[in-house]
This record gives sequence, C-alpha cells and structure tokens, in this order.
Amino acid sequence: MQQRRFAARTQVSIAGVGRVDLLVGESLIVECDSEKHHAPGERYRMDRIRDLASRDLGYTTLRLRYDQIWYSWALTQRSLLAELATGRHRRPPVPRL
Repeated sequence: MQQRRFAARTQVSIAGVGRVDLLVGESLIVECDSEKHHAPGERYRMDRIRDLASRDLGYTTLRLRYDQIWYSWALTQRSLLAELATGRHRRPPVPRL
C-alpha cells in the first residue's frame, strides 16, 4: 500500500479496540489472520468482539486470511484498491453510538 502512496501504519493501538495489524489513512483497519492464531475458538471470538468495537468507533475493518494474501493476492489487492478508491479511509472515524 505504501508503494501506491497510501498512508499506512503497522501495529497501531486504538483505544477500545487494542492493537491492529495495519491502519490505512485515518479509519481503515486491515487485520491479517492466520489459521494458527485466529482459528475458531477464544481468539476468533475476541477478534469478532474487536471488529464490532472498531465499527462502533467509526472504523472499517477488512480481515484478510493468510491464503488470501499469499495465494490470491491479485483478487485481494483488487478488493483493497476498490475500498481505498472510495476515499473513506482518509476521513477520521466517527463513532456510531
């Protein structure tokens, strides 16, 4: 994303959410999940709670799996670029509650 000049920061702490893998612009969270650490179970459940918390705070979260990044990158990149083309990531998050 930085190659395409999108402002992206890694391992950003967001109050009420915790640390996220990548924050693009002001309000797009990209989480990169592996089956080993994010398979169904407690971690999976906590990830869904974090997704709801980030949504309530006005963030958009895209959650990508390991295989989407390594084996389906063309399709994944197209989807990411489509989201970025909206420009919503540039706006500060506006809490919904």
